[in-house]
Amino acid sequence: MGLFSKDTEAEKRLKELAGGFILSEDFKERLKEYGLSIHEGVKLRDGLKIKIKEENIPANKVADELTRLLEEKSQKKYGKETDLEIESEVAVAINNEDDSVTVTLKNNSNNEEKTITIDPKPEEVNDKPEKTITRKLGADKWLRYALNQESMLRKCSNCNSKTLKEDKFCYSCGVELPEYNTLNKIGKTDKAVMEETVGNFENSEDTLKELEQLYSKKISEDYSTSFKFAYALFLNQVLKNPTKKFSENFGKEYDTNLKLLKKQATSDNFIKKGSPLLGLNGAKVKDMKEVLKEHNLKVSGNKTELIERIGENLTPEEIKKAFPIKSLEVTEEGLKFLENNKHIFIYTKTNIKYTIPLEKYDELITENEEYQKNPKTETVYQILLKHYKQIEKTEKIREWYTYNDILSAVSQIYENLENDEKHLEYEFKKFIVCLNKYAIDYREIFSTEDIIKTSFIENLIKIINNLNYDISQLKTIFHNAYTNLNPIKIIIHEDDALIYLLKIFNGEKIENILKEIKNKY
Repeated sequence: MGLFSKDTEAEKRLKELAGGFILSEDFKERLKEYGLSIHEGVKLRDGLKIKIKEENIPANKVADELTRLLEEKSQKKYGKETDLEIESEVAVAINNEDDSVTVTLKNNSNNEEKTITIDPKPEEVNDKPEKTITRKLGADKWLRYALNQESMLRKCSNCNSKTLKEDKFCYSCGVELPEYNTLNKIGKTDKAVMEETVGNFENSEDTLKELEQLYSKKISEDYSTSFKFAYALFLNQVLKNPTKKFSENFGKEYDTNLKLLKKQATSDNFIKKGSPLLGLNGAKVKDMKEVLKEHNLKVSGNKTELIERIGENLTPEEIKKAFPIKSLEVTEEGLKFLENNKHIFIYTKTNIKYTIPLEKYDELITENEEYQKNPKTETVYQILLKHYKQIEKTEKIREWYTYNDILSAVSQIYENLENDEKHLEYEFKKFIVCLNKYAIDYREIFSTEDIIKTSFIENLIKIINNLNYDISQLKTIFHNAYTNLNPIKIIIHEDDALIYLLKIFNGEKIENILKEIKNKY
C-alpha cells in the first residue's frame, strides 16, 4: 500500500502553480512580490495541498485560493497597512572588476544617502582564476540572502551569531528568536543600523564565509516534506548498505526519484564515494579467498575476518583493482541530517502512516516544543500518544478500518515503549472492534479472514502467554479495553466478548465464534 494516491486534478494544478518538491521559479517570483521567503512558500504550498485533500477544493479554484493565502500570509507578516515606510532603503551593486560590494542606504525621512563599500580584499594575482569565481558566487549569495532584504541580517541575543531576518530560531544555539520588526530601528542612524545588523565590515572575508555557512544550513528548508522523507530513507539505505544498487524508481511514492536524491545528496555533501574497503562488503567470500590466496595469505575465517585481513595486507589500489565494486558513504553532515530527522523512520516503519498524512505528521513532531528540547524517539511516541488519545476522546470513528488502523498504531507504540499492559489493552480493543464489525455487517459478503486474521489471533495468544497474567488481571485489562472504546457503534456485550476471547484462547476456531455471534446478534 503506497503512502500517496495518484494526484487529483486539483493537486496537479497546484504543482503547475507552485512546483513539485522544488518550488517553481514563477512561484518564487510571486513570493518575492509578497515579501515572503522560500521557507514560507514551502509551508504555504504544503498547507494548501492538505487543504485540497480535506476540503475537496476543485482544480478551477486552486489559483484563487493560492493567491488568497499569499495575500493573507503577507498581511499577517507586515501588517494590513501597505504603505508603511521603512526608515532605510538598501541598494546594492557588485563591482565585477574587483568583486567589491557597494551598499547605498537612503534615509526616507530626509532623503540623505550614504554609501558603504565592502571590499573582499582579494589576494595578489596568483594565476588561480577559480578563486575569483568562488568569490563572485559568494558575493551573489550575499546579495540574494542579505543585503537585498529590508533588514539584512540580525544577531542572536543568546550566542551573537548572525541570522537572517526571517529566522524563527538561531541555527547555532537553537534559541527561539523574537519576531523581527523593521520599525524597531527608527531613530538610529543608517551607519548604526548597518553595524548593529551585520556587524563590523573590517573582516568582510570572515563575514562572507559565515554567511555561506548559514546559507548551507538553511538549504534543508527548501525541501518539501515528501522529498525530505525520501531523502532520509535514501541516506539511511546508503548507510546500511554502501554497495546497494538502487532502483531508478526509488522515491517515486514520495514524488521524487533516485537521480534527484543523489544530486541533492552530492550537492549537500551528505554522500561521497566509498573507500575500497566499503566496496568489499558487497563482494563474495569465495572471491575474497581467491585474492588472499593470490597474495599467499591465510584464507580461513568468516567474512568480517577476511575483510580485515585484506585491509591490513593490501594497498587501497590493490583492493580497488581486485574488487571494482562501487560504493557510497554517508558523510558527517549526512549523519547529522539523519539524526535530526529520525522521526521519519518511526513513521515509515509503523501503522502511523495509515492514520496521519505525511505533512501533518512532520509538522506535529518537528514543531512540538517538547521535541525541540528533547528530540528522542520516546518523545515522538509520547507526542503521538497524546494525539491519538485526543482523537479517541473527542471523535466518533465512523469507519471501522480507520479505527482499527488507529488502534494498531497505538498498540505498536506501546509495544515499542515496552508497556506490556497497554499493548495488550489495545490488542483487546482491536479484537472487540473486529467482532462488532462482523456483528453489524455480517450480511455483507466477505471471508472470515477479512474479519479476524489468523496471524492476529496467534499474536494475541502469544502476548497473553508471554505476560503470564492470571484470569483476574486479564479481566481487568479487557474491561478497560471495552469501556474505553469509541467507535460509532458497539453491540456485543462485554461478557460475551470476553467469553469469545477465552474460547479462542482455548483452541476454539474463529469460524465457530462467528457463527455464535451471527445466531445471537
